[in-house]
Amino acid sequence: MESNINYTQITAYSQRFSAKICDKYFENKNSINGEGILLISPVQQINLFIIWELLNLWKIEIENLKSPYFDYGSEEVQNQLKKFMNVLSKNIKMERKHLEPLLVQATERAVLLIFSPYQFYKNVINNAPNSKVSISFLLELSKYVKINKHLLESYIKKLEDNKIEEVFSEEALTIFDEVCENISETPEDFEIYITMFNEVLLLDITAFYEVDSGQSKPAAQKETERDEHEDAKSINETLYEDVETLADAHEKQGIEGIKKNITINQRFMFVNELFRGDTEEFESVVNFLDNCKNKKEALDFIELNYVKGKDWDVESEEYEEFIHIINRRFPS
Repeated sequence: MESNINYTQITAYSQRFSAKICDKYFENKNSINGEGILLISPVQQINLFIIWELLNLWKIEIENLKSPYFDYGSEEVQNQLKKFMNVLSKNIKMERKHLEPLLVQATERAVLLIFSPYQFYKNVINNAPNSKVSISFLLELSKYVKINKHLLESYIKKLEDNKIEEVFSEEALTIFDEVCENISETPEDFEIYITMFNEVLLLDITAFYEVDSGQSKPAAQKETERDEHEDAKSINETLYEDVETLADAHEKQGIEGIKKNITINQRFMFVNELFRGDTEEFESVVNFLDNCKNKKEALDFIELNYVKGKDWDVESEEYEEFIHIINRRFPS
């Protein structure tokens, strides 16, 4: 189970953050150039994502320019287009009304990349042009990613090793999941980035992991889902009352190690919620648990040192999920 990402809170923070930056920058200026964009926020990753989006918009404009009467694929035309792009990149000029939406979008992306990199890359894959992920697309992205880049680099290497030049998003995501499952490097420490965000607007990352309240489903939809659930439950109880499901069987198979079976989002959730942002302590505990002789030794360690020692909330989702992984490491 992945931690819940609250996009509503991320967007709300990004809008307030961007408004503050724009209020300050445009107080005595009417426009911003390329150099200004690269310095617009204290979080360099945000600034780079603005440039990345400008590049994407440029590509869309070029596609719209194409006509059946000219060969836009010729080497000469491509060279001239690159020169034209280089000239444009040195002559960026944007008013606040055009910059601010890009700044909001760039901030949203940076927040995800820093605090939930798996979700960031998943979104990139799902929203790739023409629903296809290509090596060239990922290499272009890598020029603008400076945080948690090891995931992207491992992904690119995986595709290159398998000689995959382009793949549909659904399969691309499956391959990315495989990369995440086998990667040993942990996400970057995000404390330094919290400090950067706080220079502009105080950031509470716990809000980014809460479930959206107020996004309730229509009453008719709820009623339909309730009826369907009751019907399914009735059939299930009648026909499969004592039958073990495939999911249950899978859970009972156990796992070889805790570290390799914790997802990227889970790492962030555990480090942030259980270990108070201390990545080194988290890694040390996971290594210790993986080397325990049995479940009792592992659970006793957590009970003594963290439930009692550091007052962990045993009713929290983070605690239950962490214990669930320990139970799978040492199945009874």
